[in-house]
Amino acid sequence: MKGYTCKSVKDFAGTMDEINDNKPRLIFLDVNMPDINGYQLSEMIKSNERYKNILVYYLTGIAKSEISVKTLETKADGFITKPFDLSDFNDVFDYLNLKKMDN
Repeated sequence: MKGYTCKSVKDFAGTMDEINDNKPRLIFLDVNMPDINGYQLSEMIKSNERYKNILVYYLTGIAKSEISVKTLETKADGFITKPFDLSDFNDVFDYLNLKKMDN
């Protein structure tokens, strides 16, 4: 509905393949992943010169007090807590639209 294509990736290797092949504008990460946690993956993305401008948001059921600290520590761009409503994503997509207009 917002004009974006969404892909789902289930593990670290698939995530890295997708980032390398398509360089997405936005990545939603679950903190709990099977082979690497979302915090580690965010740090890897944000420390890479080629990928650091990709927006990274956590989707998590972790308490806001913990995830807000981890968001800052890992240089992620934000988080949305579970359970979420689709309207929770509006600010993220509005920001993407503004960035698209700047380019």
